Amino acid sequence: MPTAPPGDLLDRLPAILTDAPSTVRRSARHVTLGPPRGHESQLEAAELMGDVQLADLAAHPAEELLAALERLRAHEREVSGRRQRLLRTADGCSAEITRRYRDGEARVEDLLAGGPL
Repeated sequence: MPTAPPGDLLDRLPAILTDAPSTVRRSARHVTLGPPRGHESQLEAAELMGDVQLADLAAHPAEELLAALERLRAHEREVSGRRQRLLRTADGCSAEITRRYRDGEARVEDLLAGGPL
């Protein structure tokens, strides 16, 4: 497949970036997610735990266990904060979609008449 010369692509950029309906129909209800970052998550967990091996907690001094516990608590706070920001963003998007339909900026009829998304 031949590629367009760079100038052609730049000339088409405004049309490419236009907020037009997608030509691919997808339902957000049927999104399949896998485990988060697989190997990265394992490395992150190993870094959080340090030398503490959960299989043999008795082999570690209390200070080491408490330090690992504090690292886990700090990580949980960070993840919880990210989750809260994500949920606020999703709520904002939902509110904006609701407003657009309520105010007549968007109509289900237009969505259905336009063919597959």
